[in-house]
Amino acid sequence: GAKVVVISQWRKTISIGKIIKMLNDAGFLFWYKILNTDDWFCSDAKRSREIKDFLRAVVEVNRYHEEYVIIDDSKDYEDYQLKHLVSPDPEKGFTREDMEKAIKILEGAK
Repeated sequence: GAKVVVISQWRKTISIGKIIKMLNDAGFLFWYKILNTDDWFCSDAKRSREIKDFLRAVVEVNRYHEEYVIIDDSKDYEDYQLKHLVSPDPEKGFTREDMEKAIKILEGAK
């Protein structure tokens, strides 16, 4: 099934456990699909490249491009990745609207 990749700046200041709790508290029922990316996104590479490399390494190569959601406050992505992107407002955080968009993406990956 689909996976959730959190690459937001949050990952630098908030632990993956706290991110999962925050999303779960917001009603995001797919919290268990969040991949721990702590050791992957450390470079200064473009985020779109980091996501692509991460998914190739972690998820089945033939299906990586279809079954993921990117939760990121940046929109620095390749065109083909935008349909996977949920971009929370940095001032508001992850909202119910963001959650609903992420769920639609995940449900579309079935």
